[in-house]
Amino acid sequence: MGLTLFDREGQRLVRNPCGEIIMRRALTVMAERDRAGDEYNALIEERAGRVAIGVIDAPMVTILTDAIAEIQADHPLIDIDILSVSSATLFDSLCTGEIDIMLGRPPGLSRPDRYSYLDIAHEGLTFVARPDLPLVRQRSVPLDTLAMYPWVLQRTGLSLRQGVEHLLQEHKRAMPTRVLNTDSLFMTLSYAARSDAAAVISQPMAHMQAETGQIAILDTAYQVSISSYGILTARNRALPPVASRVLDVLRCHAAV
Repeated sequence: MGLTLFDREGQRLVRNPCGEIIMRRALTVMAERDRAGDEYNALIEERAGRVAIGVIDAPMVTILTDAIAEIQADHPLIDIDILSVSSATLFDSLCTGEIDIMLGRPPGLSRPDRYSYLDIAHEGLTFVARPDLPLVRQRSVPLDTLAMYPWVLQRTGLSLRQGVEHLLQEHKRAMPTRVLNTDSLFMTLSYAARSDAAAVISQPMAHMQAETGQIAILDTAYQVSISSYGILTARNRALPPVASRVLDVLRCHAAV
């Protein structure tokens, strides 16, 4: 560039303003070079990379949160993306490669040769409502009493909705006339907290939200559960090394 970077002061050289700029930039380049080397070594040693995980409500609370905390503490360069929707949508994302690992349940008509599955547990369901709703103070609330209130449920065809429908069929009861259908957990919790509605959500999520005081768990006379959930990976696609490392941590937290 033809620039003078140093000025002579007596018998020593000192950086002039141009020298200060070049030195500052050079130090930045050297630091970035060292950082790039660290990231490259981490990638080679399977300590870095991106992993996409799909999860339904129950294992999000019981497994995934603690697992991610461990992963981020031990492997801070692993970048994790979380997708939380229904199992049916997650399974499609798993098959197309949008996610690497799924915590949920395989669709009923899916081909078992398309995925590997590790069973974890059945998902219990519970009725919840806002804490000051008079219904909360009752014990062993029957279905006929619950049916007098609005309900918030998943839309028809999804697992939580099917669990409620099975409960009603088992006790020869019809679906209440006032039902808000939504797949959004946030909408479910928000509406239940601000209305007279009773909502049905997974037990782990219900207990976590009840601890905050946003909702209360209703003491009903029924035990409701749906099919078990587990850890799924696609058979036709090998997991990247970093995703395999994450899978091992998930298995440890699932105790499978």
